[in-house]
Amino acid sequence: MESLRDILKKVNEKANLDEHKNLEMNSSTKNPDELDEKCELCKGTKWLSFNVPVGHPKFGKIEPCECQKEKLSNDIYNKLQEISGIKSLKKLTFKNLKQNGLNQDYSSKFRHAHAVAQQYVHETNGWLIFQGPSGSGKTHLLVAILNQTMKKGNPAFYISTPDLLDHLRSSFGPNNMNDYDTLFDHIKNTPLLGLDDFGSESTTTWAKEKLAQLINYRYNRALPTVIALSTSLNQIDETIRGKLHDDNLVDIISLGSKQNISYGYLDKLRQDLTNTMTFDNFNYKNSKILQRGYEQAIEFASNPDGWLVIRGNTGSGKTHLAASITNQLETNETNCIFTFIPDLVDYLRLSINNTSPISHESLLKDLMTCEALILDDFGTKSNSTWIDEKIYQILVHRYESKFITVLTIRNLNEIPDSIISRLSDTALVDHIELDSPDYRQTKTLK
Repeated sequence: MESLRDILKKVNEKANLDEHKNLEMNSSTKNPDELDEKCELCKGTKWLSFNVPVGHPKFGKIEPCECQKEKLSNDIYNKLQEISGIKSLKKLTFKNLKQNGLNQDYSSKFRHAHAVAQQYVHETNGWLIFQGPSGSGKTHLLVAILNQTMKKGNPAFYISTPDLLDHLRSSFGPNNMNDYDTLFDHIKNTPLLGLDDFGSESTTTWAKEKLAQLINYRYNRALPTVIALSTSLNQIDETIRGKLHDDNLVDIISLGSKQNISYGYLDKLRQDLTNTMTFDNFNYKNSKILQRGYEQAIEFASNPDGWLVIRGNTGSGKTHLAASITNQLETNETNCIFTFIPDLVDYLRLSINNTSPISHESLLKDLMTCEALILDDFGTKSNSTWIDEKIYQILVHRYESKFITVLTIRNLNEIPDSIISRLSDTALVDHIELDSPDYRQTKTLK
């Protein structure tokens, strides 16, 4: 005699084999005379029910017919296209794209970007990032890739990052969770995603979380993605930035000069000082120590990597070298912040005041993520535990991120042990020792 388990197993196997043969029409929506005969499965009812035994997973359930699944998919795709706004950008194609770009000074870079973009359409694989200032052609290249891809019959989705977050916010809520989940799921899984104005979006915690979810999802699955970056990579949140630096997946294409980022009232001191202190007017002829320091500073400014500490007594020339490095970095299109520690202390105190021209969060972000930070007279006492903690927070972030940082120091004994340990890291930090007479007197004796 067969066991009950064997009998049930045979019943279920038979049910699975006959499932599509025993489809029953759910005619509750229309009368037979009104049914659309175009679909042989549902006969126009749009729904299917199943003649299966009790206990079967599909017993008592109805499902959309295959004809409706395709329609729903098309409806979602059409909705995505309406949200994206790519219809208004149909004119942005490779045909009307000038191969030399709009800026003749960077025509060779644009020709390279143009060639890479066309190749990407033929071999859509990995991630492609276009980086450059406003008007450099980033958006045109991105949209041209998507338009050409769709012309070939392959799906693609375009949206600016701020608009994406706005649509997600508007669809988020207890009564709209299905709409929100459906929208976000399709954007995450779209075969080719184009994100414009990346980096110009809101920096709220919610916005960072949503972008991180999207980037992580597509990164982990290596889904083809094209990004037009509206800021420096250093300005991107660190949870995302590491993935954008993955050379195995991401190709970053520069479209000319980097954006000249303004740091508001932090800029004035830099301009006043760096205009008068350059490598050209640094006099080292009367001192081998100054000459060696000058050569080290030139080398660092030409190939900036990691940190540089310039140590010396008052008047030894360390500020002049730091300002000269800033000048050279700016010439090489690196965005810098140069400031004295006493002035930085004032900026930090001012930033927590409601009348401050810059918010505290924005100031900290600029100091933590700018491409190059030059702090003169580091070690000057602030007489504030809160200020010391903020400066420590800034330096630790830059140390861990290995961002370009230059410090001038008079006395290492004035530096906290927590910072000294990092300045001792020879793998990241270089040192210039200016144990010399007063540099300003040397200049006078020239």
